[in-house]
Amino acid sequence: MTEEAFDRDTGEILSTRAADGSRLPPPSATFADTIRLLNDGQFDLDASAELRELVTKIADHADNAKGVAKGSIAIKLDIKMMNGAHVVTPSLKIVAPTPDQPGTLLFSDDEGRLSRNRPDQGVFFGTRVVADNSARDTRTV
Repeated sequence: MTEEAFDRDTGEILSTRAADGSRLPPPSATFADTIRLLNDGQFDLDASAELRELVTKIADHADNAKGVAKGSIAIKLDIKMMNGAHVVTPSLKIVAPTPDQPGTLLFSDDEGRLSRNRPDQGVFFGTRVVADNSARDTRTV
């Protein structure tokens, strides 16, 4: 059984006490309060650590990418009602910046096949075989 103290003017709950007299935390009033409740506060700590790691990765990537980089964190809360109680299961989705990959310039023919050579131009040099020079004598100078 709980004992509640009310503000007589506003009707607002001032504090809630358990049967043993110890104070109970108030219900969450904001989204942030709810996040702090999840997994006894561990989700908040884990998400905060992931945020710091992502910010560091973005800063490192921006240094190598002309000052521009982006990432994202999405928090998902699955909420299920079971036996009169809400079961809230949190999850994080983190998207960190990735290094730009160099592209390969290719041309397509009329049939949609890709090639390194333009199909409407001639080619001066074909594929060459490089000789195996591993059997060659080496000299130390």
